Amino acid sequence: MLHVSDLPIRIVQFDTEEHKLLMDIYRRMSKAKGILINTFELLEHGAVKTLKDWLSLSNPPTPRAYCIGPLVTAADNKEIVNHPCLRWLDYQRKESVVLLAFWELRNPESNYPDRKPYNPLAEPDLDALLPEGFMNRTKEQGIVMKSWAPQVEILHHEAVGGFVNHCGWSSILEAITNGVPIICWPLFAEQKMNRFLLAEEMKIGVKLKGCDEGFVSRDE
Repeated sequence: MLHVSDLPIRIVQFDTEEHKLLMDIYRRMSKAKGILINTFELLEHGAVKTLKDWLSLSNPPTPRAYCIGPLVTAADNKEIVNHPCLRWLDYQRKESVVLLAFWELRNPESNYPDRKPYNPLAEPDLDALLPEGFMNRTKEQGIVMKSWAPQVEILHHEAVGGFVNHCGWSSILEAITNGVPIICWPLFAEQKMNRFLLAEEMKIGVKLKGCDEGFVSRDE
């Protein structure tokens, strides 16, 4: 059963500006010519059928919804094909690697005295985030990419057998189209709803115990 705590917080908090904005967007959708959804009917058959049935019964009629997914784009340039992490995967056993892709949200302080141009490609300081000596202790167990990595190509590689993911919809589609099961670690927005869909409805993902409290044990 889907719990209220799994719903996006902007929907259940009625007194926020974000909630008012979302409701206004939903009202304006009724005036659109059509609604494009990045999904496919085989994946969400029940939801798509319910949506179509509801649209046909609504008065005035609601715009028709079109499933145009899965929209997954792989890179085609040589730099990505020869990316260090892909070369590393070539030496690993089939389905022996778990991909951990942690989503990052940066919010520079507006009143910071030394205001410098924001560089979205800047590498994060992992030494400040991780326990002391972590990178050195684990260097023989895997590979860490501090910046962007070709996620679609990684998931397509035969060495990858699992994906620890924040349950963003684009990443979910990338995993599904490559046949990689998902270990769900949602952060915010609609991601807890996506976890419910993966773990309870589709049975292609598992819940990670402790992630809702912010900490996951080593045993888990």
